Amino acid sequence: MKAQRRHELQENVLAHELGQMKTFFNRYGNWITGVVVAALIVLLIVWHYRSRSAAELLEQAAMFETLKQSIYEPDKQASSLEAMVDLAQSARDPLIAASASVFVADFYARQYMTDLRNPEGKQAGEYREKAKTYYNLVIEKHSGWKIFVAKAHLGLGILAENAADWTTAKSEYELVKRSLDDTFPAWIEAQRRLNNLKIWKEPFRFATTLPTTVPATKPADTQPASKPALTDAKK
Repeated sequence: MKAQRRHELQENVLAHELGQMKTFFNRYGNWITGVVVAALIVLLIVWHYRSRSAAELLEQAAMFETLKQSIYEPDKQASSLEAMVDLAQSARDPLIAASASVFVADFYARQYMTDLRNPEGKQAGEYREKAKTYYNLVIEKHSGWKIFVAKAHLGLGILAENAADWTTAKSEYELVKRSLDDTFPAWIEAQRRLNNLKIWKEPFRFATTLPTTVPATKPADTQPASKPALTDAKK
């Protein structure tokens, strides 16, 4: 009897709760359905955006690798350089943007040093300024990527070194050493160049003139040696 009573009470409680749920859904069902649908739409948009962004990043990474090769082909150099500059300035992935910026800066730095060795070269100054622009872009825009910042300081140091600006070169190389440890190639190169600066800063001395004073030497005795005195053998 008691068991039957408990069963009836449970059924009444369940019926009451179901009735409340029905009333709740009748009142708020449309609103809940709208929220669920909106959440699904947001999830679909996020998924689509992420998929599109991932595809774009992969495309930019592939483009970077392709441009690294084609930029040295004479018939493609101008267009490849323009595309690499665009990546440096607008790539969505900061890693690709920083890599492209360092590549463009290194390219102009090589052009600068090549033009310096060319007797008919007239664009060395222009190339040098462009290299500095992109090295500074890395330092200012990608300060969180210490390896790229170190490469930029190394490049600026080499530019200064080629212009015989020893003070600036030394400062840039020391910045490289402070930002990295001695396991990085950039640190090793900076240290090597710092060691060389100590040699290159010394003035050249040419041994093309005679000394101002000649060491005194005792003149040779040109007088004939005096004959030994004759002795009287008979004495």
